[in-house]
Amino acid sequence: MDTVKKWIPILIITFFVGLLAGYFLPVQSDHGEEAFVNATPANATDLTALNVALDDPEVIEFLENKSIDSIKFSRVSYDEKDKNLIQIGFHLSDSEAGTCLSSPRMYVEVNNSCMIYSVYQPYPSYIPGCKS
Repeated sequence: MDTVKKWIPILIITFFVGLLAGYFLPVQSDHGEEAFVNATPANATDLTALNVALDDPEVIEFLENKSIDSIKFSRVSYDEKDKNLIQIGFHLSDSEAGTCLSSPRMYVEVNNSCMIYSVYQPYPSYIPGCKS
């Protein structure tokens, strides 16, 4: 019993040192997002923005098994929010011919920190003068 009493203070000190070390050491991410963000340049390029967009599960699910007609890049600036973004537009081939609706699209906005700002799909629009 005396040997157990000698080890109790050492175990308590070890426990608190472990808590402090866990508090101050950075958490390792399973996805590696922090390492990727720290490795990206201050001003994102179209290629890095495309890589970030293609890492997002929602984008991959939308593009899965579909034919991409075009990919368009544009710079977007929201002055009131001080945001500078790269907008990537994925335009798919018309999968439902004869419906008089525009082809499906998805837009992904990536900020300068190489993080996705927004992902959205606009509603298809009616093509005037179309005869189905």
